[in-house]
Amino acid sequence: MRSFVCACRGIWAAVKTERNMRIHLAAVYYIILVCILFGFAAYETALAALACGLVIGAELLNTALERLCDGLEPGRSPLVKTVKDLAAGAVLVCAAAAVTVAAALLWRRGGFLPDLLRHPAVWAGAAAAPFWFWFVFGFGGKK
Repeated sequence: MRSFVCACRGIWAAVKTERNMRIHLAAVYYIILVCILFGFAAYETALAALACGLVIGAELLNTALERLCDGLEPGRSPLVKTVKDLAAGAVLVCAAAAVTVAAALLWRRGGFLPDLLRHPAVWAGAAAAPFWFWFVFGFGGKK
């Protein structure tokens, strides 16, 4: 149980201080909303959840590496810069894979935008947009 609490504390620390983590969480909200609104099959929802988990996990590892590097080498170092760039690149690769999964799932359904604009429950997403804007840009730390 203690390791679970520690893990949750780490996730919360990233949410409080990392804008990119909050951006990813906002995207996850909308992905979940789309899965629900369009009645995705269980395997489609599982693929979307796996892709989301991959991106969130990569962002957490990126944050951990950045903090470790900053703690070990507070000044500017070419090695630290390379390590940070590699970790950010890993997040980018995971995010690109997640976008590919989303595109494939939506393509399989014959499009997305026309259905979305006709769906009355789309207001759930629109109504939440101000909250997510605040969450991403006004919540937590400066990063």
